[in-house]
Amino acid sequence: MTQFTYSRNTSLVISPSIMFEAACDLNTAERLNIAADELVGSTSCRPINFHINTPFALYLDVIYFPNHYRNKIRSTSGKSEAREFLKDKYQWNNRLIDSIEWDIVSSFISKQTYATRKTMTKYSHRWMLSNSKTIDNHIICSYCHQSEDNLDHDHFLTCNDSEERKEVRIKIFQQLLTQLQTPIALTSTLIKVIKTAYREQHQSTSQIPLTQQDIIGWNHFIRGRISKELTNTMTNFYQTLIQHKQRFTGIGWTKTVVKFMLEKHVYEWKYRCELNFQSKSIIHDNKHMYFHKRSLLITVDHFLSKIESLLFPKQKMVFGL
Repeated sequence: MTQFTYSRNTSLVISPSIMFEAACDLNTAERLNIAADELVGSTSCRPINFHINTPFALYLDVIYFPNHYRNKIRSTSGKSEAREFLKDKYQWNNRLIDSIEWDIVSSFISKQTYATRKTMTKYSHRWMLSNSKTIDNHIICSYCHQSEDNLDHDHFLTCNDSEERKEVRIKIFQQLLTQLQTPIALTSTLIKVIKTAYREQHQSTSQIPLTQQDIIGWNHFIRGRISKELTNTMTNFYQTLIQHKQRFTGIGWTKTVVKFMLEKHVYEWKYRCELNFQSKSIIHDNKHMYFHKRSLLITVDHFLSKIESLLFPKQKMVFGL
């Protein structure tokens, strides 16, 4: 590769074969290279880590990114707009929105598979396919058998006829808090507010002094939006413990609770979807099967009928035609 310099003092790295071509004859990648040099200007520099094989690297928020920069650029470019959207939606001020452990939530979600990451994000923002977002699907709640068109987005968690499911989640959460050596008073408060969040048309009746999480909302707590104040509370508590077998930290406590809230509630959503599929099971060729399976068989039959005339006799035997 050879460095070629234009009259505009713009540097471009090109191969010898195109060294003397006019700028108008350059391909898209080469023109983008010129545009990037113009934008970067004097702030460009050599990569810090030469051993990393990457086309280029960049700084975002004073952090060096030699790879995986696409997602970071995407999230950074929409960060201010997303912040203003959340402030307007929940009536949060700058101080309150900064009091939430966003980095822990986003870090956990980003490590999931694409499908799970998409579902967790929708759950966090109340964008699940329920309530007004059903778009003429007319889904029926598998617990109370009412149409979800006019029910709350979180009805799959709060339905009065799903008490057994609620009790199971609460019991598992209580066991988790015990394993994390959470203070008894805090454990009692968390279990109380979780039960309240699981009630339909619930209203906060907390008599404890207002905390950051009270102001943020406990309905956000079940979405993994935990206040930094809780993290600091657990940090200070763990530091007072002189002896314990496993070394806990406030950050670790918050990460574990965020993981529980997102995984358990997304699992509950998937369980709700499975129940809806089961309720739509039908009889096809004297066999009991789910609706989506029957739809797949019909699609396969349709395409087989289209290609049947194009198959040789031996090929037809393979497909049982």
